[in-house]
Amino acid sequence: VGGNLQEDIVMKTIQEVDVVIALLMTAETLADKHIMAEAAAGLERGRLLVPVMLIGYGYGYHMAVPMLSKLELHGKTPEAMVKVRAALLDSIPNTISVDWNPTLGVALTKAACNEIITRAQEAKALLANSKLDLTLSKRAHTVTADMISKSSDMLSNLRRVSV
Repeated sequence: VGGNLQEDIVMKTIQEVDVVIALLMTAETLADKHIMAEAAAGLERGRLLVPVMLIGYGYGYHMAVPMLSKLELHGKTPEAMVKVRAALLDSIPNTISVDWNPTLGVALTKAACNEIITRAQEAKALLANSKLDLTLSKRAHTVTADMISKSSDMLSNLRRVSV
């Protein structure tokens, strides 16, 4: 990314703070390498990306795959770009966007903001549950491994006794 102060602040925030990235989808969003670099940085750090479709600003869902498939970002190796494209393609066109028409007033703006907040809370709850599931899975694996080891020891002792 170009190295200006505003971009540096955005990238530092994405790296250091647990943020939700509301990606405002317009006809220009996918072509803007700075916006895509910020979205990619967020995804690389496990941040939630919520596409917000700005109604009447030229974005169409059909635009995402062709645009993201050709995306090139400064400083990324070809291997890194494959990963970046895959992450963006997995997120942007496959996530149900929040629709927002900023010309229709404060109530719809609040509704769009509330939807983004709700998604962030749901994602946080899912993440907490998946960590719990992973912890339980590790415990189950450890218990199973211990049981196999103890069973094997018992079997060896039985064989010695019966010989």
